[in-house]
Amino acid sequence: MLKLDGNSKAQFAPLPPQAEAKRFIRLPEVRRLTGVGSSFIYEKMAEGEFPRSIKISPKLTVWRMDEVLCWMETRVRSQPSA
Repeated sequence: MLKLDGNSKAQFAPLPPQAEAKRFIRLPEVRRLTGVGSSFIYEKMAEGEFPRSIKISPKLTVWRMDEVLCWMETRVRSQPSA
């Protein structure tokens, strides 16, 4: 949400938690969240085992954060308990 402060500078209010999970993220953030590298991400995408990227423009590729978080949760649940 866009707000203007007293100096007429545009500032964005924090997103609510539901909207935060539905935002687009770029490759560096996907790598940071998952802890895996670009090669792994693209390899697993090709195998159908990682969320597909979305081509927003010729130079901009993004992922949906909620899909990446779901993929991560699935990996955690598939691990045997200690």
